[in-house]
Amino acid sequence: MKKALKYVTFLIMVSAICIMVTGCEKKIEYPYMNSKDEISTIELVIYSQDNKESRVSEIIANIESVNEFLEEFEKIDYFEGGIIYNPQGVEDGSIAVKITYQNGDYEIFNWIGRGVFKNGIGYDAYNDWGYFNEEQFNYLVSKWCTA
Repeated sequence: MKKALKYVTFLIMVSAICIMVTGCEKKIEYPYMNSKDEISTIELVIYSQDNKESRVSEIIANIESVNEFLEEFEKIDYFEGGIIYNPQGVEDGSIAVKITYQNGDYEIFNWIGRGVFKNGIGYDAYNDWGYFNEEQFNYLVSKWCTA
């Protein structure tokens, strides 16, 4: 009887841990830093930590169809990291999306990292606890790089 009780207790604890670990991520809507109506430009860029002014070493594509891009972009699964998630910065040299707003603020992100620049405040390299579905994000970027 004691063995069975210990076994049941063990199973309950393992189940609780599994639920906590896998239940930490939650699919949410991407949190734009400003209103979508204020978007000035969207670019696909090579991210550069060395360029302190724009964080870009090369512009790969200027997105001319902003609304069409956003429509596709918003279909990508975006998750809020949980207890065990550590915010990542945009990886140096990676292809990233840069959204610039009319007031000069911008956000720049790849599938796992996001940084934001706010006028009067500066750049925050580890701004978000969220991340995109990597496969979906990379598909969108590759599609628009060749568009």
